[in-house]
Amino acid sequence: MTNNATDRRIGELTKVSVIMDQMTNQPDGLKAMKLAYIAGPYRAATKGGILLNIQNAANIGAMAAEKGYAIIVPHCNSYLPDKCGTFTDRYWLDMDLEVLSRCDLVVLVPGWEQSAGTRAEVEFANERGIPVYEASALVEASI
Repeated sequence: MTNNATDRRIGELTKVSVIMDQMTNQPDGLKAMKLAYIAGPYRAATKGGILLNIQNAANIGAMAAEKGYAIIVPHCNSYLPDKCGTFTDRYWLDMDLEVLSRCDLVVLVPGWEQSAGTRAEVEFANERGIPVYEASALVEASI
């Protein structure tokens, strides 16, 4: 970039920073948000089934975001693992549990009971005192 283009870009970023600071109520410029982990089935018999599970989780994540939560949708982290390298299932599960351990709550996608991975995430959260909610609680605004 030229100096003028760089100067313009810095000016744009400064404006965005000022606006973001005005929108928040924290002295460090960050808005206090609870972090919600969206848990639900990922695997399916077909690629189409996997895509449907990803979409269902993303939809629940969007609902949580609309309620003011910061969200983690692990389905989107490993979107079609064959496109993400050659990581093992164990890697994805360990990574998800590490991320989950840092979250404030878990929101369950309908049908989660059929997923061994999600049941393990629920058990993990329960063992650590992380609250677990059905997605319907978002609609009812009870969380």
